[in-house]
Amino acid sequence: MSEKLYRLLAKIYRNLFNFEIIALILIGIAFLLKNQGISGGSILLIISISFMANLYFYCALHKDDTIVDGILKFSHKIGFYGLAVLSINILFKLQHWPNPNKMIYIGILFVLFAIGVNA
Repeated sequence: MSEKLYRLLAKIYRNLFNFEIIALILIGIAFLLKNQGISGGSILLIISISFMANLYFYCALHKDDTIVDGILKFSHKIGFYGLAVLSINILFKLQHWPNPNKMIYIGILFVLFAIGVNA
């Protein structure tokens, strides 16, 4: 991985909480617009949830130097991949797209594995 990309991932990882708050505000606004039938609500919902899923995916790619143990690094990556899958599953559920049930099981299993290893 190039040094420039590594620095970008580190910056995203350090500011993850701020990005999550922005994404959650956008998701809330989009959900209200979609439920009121105002145009643009569905597009904003798709963009904001996809933004959040990409954040989790980039955090899974981030190489965290503070974690030394190999299995903890692996569970860290699996946990963020699971959160990305769960975010996309939420998008499928809210948009009433087909077959979100398999994704929710996969995402929950990934996140539970990460929690079980870290506990």
